[in-house]
Amino acid sequence: MARAGHLRSLSSLNRTDLEFLLLLTAGWDQIDLRPRRLAARRVAVIDHSVDDELDVALHVAAQAASVQLVRVPPALARDSERAAPIIGPVMDALLLADPLGVNEEWYEQSHLPVFNLMGPSGAPLDVVGQLHGHLVGGGAIHRMRVTWNGPAAPALRSWVEATSGLAITVTQVAHGSDIDRQLLAQLEAEGQQGRFECVSEAPAESDLDARRPLDLRTRACVIAAVLEFGLHVA
Repeated sequence: MARAGHLRSLSSLNRTDLEFLLLLTAGWDQIDLRPRRLAARRVAVIDHSVDDELDVALHVAAQAASVQLVRVPPALARDSERAAPIIGPVMDALLLADPLGVNEEWYEQSHLPVFNLMGPSGAPLDVVGQLHGHLVGGGAIHRMRVTWNGPAAPALRSWVEATSGLAITVTQVAHGSDIDRQLLAQLEAEGQQGRFECVSEAPAESDLDARRPLDLRTRACVIAAVLEFGLHVA
């Protein structure tokens, strides 16, 4: 029953996986999110985001990747211990948009993999989408300078995690950072390629504003890439 390989944060991916995910995102962008000949899959969805654009992006991505989305009823969503054995045999994965972390226990079960759209443990797809947009615009990732203005949020945690394998500098502009010190120490101990810093004034130069929202097309491309990566490739 050990079939679950959750994509909860960027820490779940090594450098090769991240680069492959970026290539898949670019591929979906290039073919305009048109379906390819992939085997059909069923993917459960728990979405607490109240984000209409995300809902549209989910359906566009699912149609492109030949995936049928099935909404998990609230009673099952809030009881993973009971629900996972029920839906696991008929679903291939679970997409989880959980901003407040009310369903984080789904990562503890092993009946089906969970792909994190957003949640307290990070927003990895946001980072992949931003990196994709930067590359499409002619930018380079090596030594890229990323700026985050304001208090921490799940996407910032994912950016900090990205410094593990990418030689980028992530700068938070705030009067003190609340990024988990244990995470920072872990990254450093594991040979962090980039760096994270917190400063009170915005740097003079920056290559990317990490708070800039993703457009709907990019979000759909990234979700389609994750579905292909998690269901048809990995």
